[in-house]
Formats: sequence, C-alpha cells, structure tokens
Amino acid sequence: MIKSKYLRITAIIALVFIFGSCSDEFLELENPNRVTDENLKSPSGIRQLEIGMYTRLADNYNYFWQLYMSHLPGEYEMKETTGEGPYHQEVWNLNIKPTNTFIGWLYSAFYASLNNANRIISYMEEGTGTVNELPEREFDLILGSAYYIRALNHFFLLHSWGRPFDGDDQWGIVLQTSIVSEQTDYQKGRSAPSVVYAQIEQDLINAKSRLPLTTG
Repeated sequence: MIKSKYLRITAIIALVFIFGSCSDEFLELENPNRVTDENLKSPSGIRQLEIGMYTRLADNYNYFWQLYMSHLPGEYEMKETTGEGPYHQEVWNLNIKPTNTFIGWLYSAFYASLNNANRIISYMEEGTGTVNELPEREFDLILGSAYYIRALNHFFLLHSWGRPFDGDDQWGIVLQTSIVSEQTDYQKGRSAPSVVYAQIEQDLINAKSRLPLTTG
C-alpha cells in the first residue's frame, strides 16, 4: 500500500513538471522545417521548385489531359466517352459548362506549374539568396528548363482557353510572368494572342541559350 501511494505521488509530481513547462512561448515556436520564401532561394530550394514545376504537369494524367484539351477536341479526333464521368463527356462533346470542375483542375495545374517556373526564373536571374552556388551546368539546365516550361504552359493555355487564330487578336489568356503571392496578383485581364505569342517566342529563345543540345 505504501509503495503504491509513493508511486501515485511520483506520477502526480511528474505530470506537474511536464505541463508546467509548456509555456506560451514554446507553443508559439515556428516549425523549423517549414518551407519559406527564403528557404527556396538556395540550391536545394531551386531543385525543389523544379521538381514541383514538373510534378504539376505529370501528376495523374495532367499532362495527357492538357494535350487532349489543346489539340484533340474538334481538331483531330474524338475520344470514346465510355466509362468517363459527365465532366469529361462535356469535353468530348465540346459542350463545357462553367461548373465543370475537371476543367478548373486543369487550369489550376497550368498556372501552378507556371508559378514555380516564374519563381525559378526570378530567383536565378536576380541571383537572390545562395542560388549562384549551383554548379554552372546545373544552373543553366534548370533556368533553361524553367523558360521552356513557361512557354509550354502559356502555349497550351492559349490553345485551350483562348482564340489564337481569331483575326481581331482579342481573346488571349492571362499572361503570368511574375510570382503570384498576393490575392491582387490574380486580378489580371487577358492579354492579346499576339502578346502571348511574343512572350512564348522570347521564352523559347532564352531556353535555347541555356539548354544544351544533349543532356548526356
């Protein structure tokens, strides 16, 4: 009985010390592993951004569906609708409604990939943080790839959500060449197709100047 009593007292004292040590300062500490803007301005951060840039295109059919949206409906051939949901069937039938979440998912994937490309281009062109510590060959490869992916995304966006062949040069897309971090950054109007094509061409020129003929 005495031994049991002492064990209970010891347990109570231990709990007092444990809970008493939890100060407000401890609870307000930031996660040291949290990804911040400053973390990304480094060789490892740039590599993470590059992976994210490609992941948004390759993630679960994204790239396939983007190609499909841009080129197949109404231009080359139609796909069987068997086994597909109603949102996909709207695409196949060229009768897409504003409530189509499938299209919204694709649209977001393009711009998410674009934002990663813009971060890479901005950080590396400005030499912010420690990005210049990347080996020269890797530096050029990542930066050239970012320019290429930005051009590719704008091209597919224009062909999927714009009217690039209209004679009035009016219905383009939202051209995104800077980092989106605030709500106001999203509040942009469409750029004319000719403006979008000019940006695509310049990005491809920049990509060509950085990328090697082979990666072997």
